[in-house]
Amino acid sequence: MIALASSIQKPVFVGPLAPWILKYFATGVEKQIKALPSHVDFREWNEWKQVLAQWQQHETATRLKPADHAAAMFTLGRLVRGRFAGSDQAHMRKHDGMQRNLQDAPEFANMLTALRSAAHTLTGSQVSAAMVGLGDIHEDLAFIFPSKPKQSQKLIMEVIDSLVSRHVKLLSPSAKHKVCDQTIANMLFSLSNLNMYVEDVFRAGSSELARRLMRSPEEFHFKHMSQWIFAALNVDYNSSDFEVNAIKQFPKTQWAVQDDLRLVAFCAALVCLRSPDPLLSHVLEEINERPRDILSKLSAGILYSLHQVRILTECEPRLSQGRLSQSLAKRLQTLVVSKCSSSQSVSKFEAAFQKTLRQLGVAFQSSPLVKYNLRADYRCTFRGHRLLLEVDGPSHFLVRPMERRRCKTVLKGRMFAAIGEQLVSVPYWVLSPPEKYVPEKASGKISSYSIDAAALERLMLQQLAGHKST
Repeated sequence: MIALASSIQKPVFVGPLAPWILKYFATGVEKQIKALPSHVDFREWNEWKQVLAQWQQHETATRLKPADHAAAMFTLGRLVRGRFAGSDQAHMRKHDGMQRNLQDAPEFANMLTALRSAAHTLTGSQVSAAMVGLGDIHEDLAFIFPSKPKQSQKLIMEVIDSLVSRHVKLLSPSAKHKVCDQTIANMLFSLSNLNMYVEDVFRAGSSELARRLMRSPEEFHFKHMSQWIFAALNVDYNSSDFEVNAIKQFPKTQWAVQDDLRLVAFCAALVCLRSPDPLLSHVLEEINERPRDILSKLSAGILYSLHQVRILTECEPRLSQGRLSQSLAKRLQTLVVSKCSSSQSVSKFEAAFQKTLRQLGVAFQSSPLVKYNLRADYRCTFRGHRLLLEVDGPSHFLVRPMERRRCKTVLKGRMFAAIGEQLVSVPYWVLSPPEKYVPEKASGKISSYSIDAAALERLMLQQLAGHKST
């Protein structure tokens, strides 16, 4: 038998905050989920096509049990993971299940249909396993969802809704069995990976984890805290005062023993809480006390996350009393410039967008560098206003609700505001209707955008007025 874990490599950070940070904390999740009581061990097949074929064969011959569908989906997800499954460039060039045309496989549609029907009978661990699998398969859902066939969209949403409904029922006070911390954290984590925000699940799950943390802080595992806090971060969840206070009680005995990568990631998430002190200050103290070479071991993505912490703690004085030490901040700045800078080129879309800006009489500079080595898409002068402008593609927003910004987008606007810059964000649907959006990497060609100059002008004026009133 080929052990499933043998084919899993440790993910790394490759970009600011979510979703890459979230994927890091999926490491070892196959050990965290209890063995699923199914009579077919899909871990025997280490190729995703084999898993699909064997699942279909057994389903046709014997009508598999509900647990089998959850086990198959979980195993399939582990095997089709692409960019987030390893640390080298070869992994970064891989695509997820959708871009491997998994959505066109009739066996996969059959598996989804079977899982949808079985969802109401699954246990908590089986529900979370199925959701983890769906999240692994759909790593790029935010990028490609607008262009997925309607039937495919409908089926995947129905499966997720069925699993979510079952989870909510199992989490209710009247449920026969108590749902463990890991099952709750996995559900939040998986929804976040799928770029979906479900109010009932996040509110109930977060409040329950907060109660358990307050009741037994020393017994609350760091891995559960990590999945919880980064899931909430990615979907821009507004934690209650009770939840924030509980998180701030998280004991040092849990977070101070983590390696540099986990500690810095934890620190980066804390800046998104309201009044995160004293916890944030204590975590920054721990980072400052670690060996100076702490930064040299970190990837570009996690360096940028720490850079965000530095900007917000220095430019939002009421956020925290903690600061990176001067020597560490200086070293960080140097590494951000060398590792996080990217080459700039003008795509066909950008050329079309720039033409529209000229039609509106907007003077602009592409990819300007501003304070703290932050970069925007454009520096503009428009009707006497000096502003920065960002064009936000589908990856900046959740799949559900569609117009809800992910935290990385909210955080970027917050950083620019903190350094005194006006930022205007242009969502992609102003430039191209969502149903017509087809990303270049999915279609192999640039979309034919229809940029509405009048709509763009209205949006810019509206956001500028909002800046003036705040």
